[in-house]
Amino acid sequence: MARLITFGCSFTYGQSMPDCVEKGNVYNPGPKPSKFAWPNVLSEILNIKCVNQSNCGASNLEILYKILDFKFKKHDIVIIMWSLPNRDVYFTRLMQPYRQLGVWMANKISKKWMLTLDEYDYIQRSWIYMHHADLYLKNLDVKYMHYPANADKLTVKSSLKNISINNLYLDGQACCDFALDNSHPGIESHKQTANNIFNILDKHILNES
Repeated sequence: MARLITFGCSFTYGQSMPDCVEKGNVYNPGPKPSKFAWPNVLSEILNIKCVNQSNCGASNLEILYKILDFKFKKHDIVIIMWSLPNRDVYFTRLMQPYRQLGVWMANKISKKWMLTLDEYDYIQRSWIYMHHADLYLKNLDVKYMHYPANADKLTVKSSLKNISINNLYLDGQACCDFALDNSHPGIESHKQTANNIFNILDKHILNES
């Protein structure tokens, strides 16, 4: 049976939606992805189970890592909402395999990382991560599409001439309303995103042999 498998950051998790806040703090996500987030809405349209593998604050390297670590099944439908480029992770020998690096973090290692941060560098890395994921998923018996959350951040194409990514759509996450933090997309935005993705799936991907 087909499943909807989604990867992404807070835009895919549904951070700050009414059911996705921690102890009343609208700036901290709840322990589970929101039922109002576009993956759950899309799974209801498709009438299949949703497995939301997103993580708030996820970088594109983290998303690639989770794709490579996931056990896909035959006939899965995979949607990757790639994150903003200027994020990263560092890998550790601890039980947790990696830790996030982000401009919103105040710890020492994030501050040192920000000193060398160059957005162009991370845009180029993001194209490489997408290309890697594309080649990996292409060899599996799954249907998939790349749907970056903020396509404007990826307008600078890869400098590698041989990069070609299948099923890449640059429509971006819809934003017609806001969640409780007045920053992340709201309920109507997630509904619109789910419908936009479904229309692409229905027209270009679901009927592929």
